[in-house]
Amino acid sequence: TVNREALAKGRYLDERWMTLYAASLLRGDALVFYENLDAKTKASWAAIRTEFVNKYVRSQKETPSP
Repeated sequence: TVNREALAKGRYLDERWMTLYAASLLRGDALVFYENLDAKTKASWAAIRTEFVNKYVRSQKETPSP
């Protein structure tokens, strides 16, 4: 995870590093979703995490199973 890598590299308190590292891991739909976030959200690792949880985790729980 981003948090684990940040801790290993001594960057755990470096918000900018964490946001850029997280963005570098994205591909496909997740990258498109990230690119459409506003600049304020992209500047905050906590805000990015929240947006991804809302988009991908919560939406999966709300999707009815067949």
